Amino acid sequence: MTEPPTSPGDPNESEGHATSPDPERHEPEHGPAEGRSTDRGPAEREVVVRRAPSVIAFLLTGLVIGLIVAVLSTVLGPGDQKYTPGAIFGMMAVIFGTAGAVLGALVGLIADRISRKRATRFRAVRVDDDVEK
Repeated sequence: MTEPPTSPGDPNESEGHATSPDPERHEPEHGPAEGRSTDRGPAEREVVVRRAPSVIAFLLTGLVIGLIVAVLSTVLGPGDQKYTPGAIFGMMAVIFGTAGAVLGALVGLIADRISRKRATRFRAVRVDDDVEK
């Protein structure tokens, strides 16, 4: 069996890429805290906490409301001899569903913008869970 040709950007290509670990590079097998670095950043720092709304939830809610409006407009609207109720509902579902989804997404984005303004800043202190035994 022959191997398939590799493309110029293929990571499996042997041009300058080693397939096995570099013998020149030596890393300790077990370092402090099982390979974790001892420098874990500052002991305390400032963090921003906010409750962010899910824009997808607003979008889907708008879509569902738009579909409900489409059903109501199909059932309560005037009948037409040219089109079946299914065709009328399909057209109304596309129109009102799209409009509802767009309006829902806009409401979600506005709610997200408001939540950014109400964000609270806290001071976070790092706690070491690594207790030597």
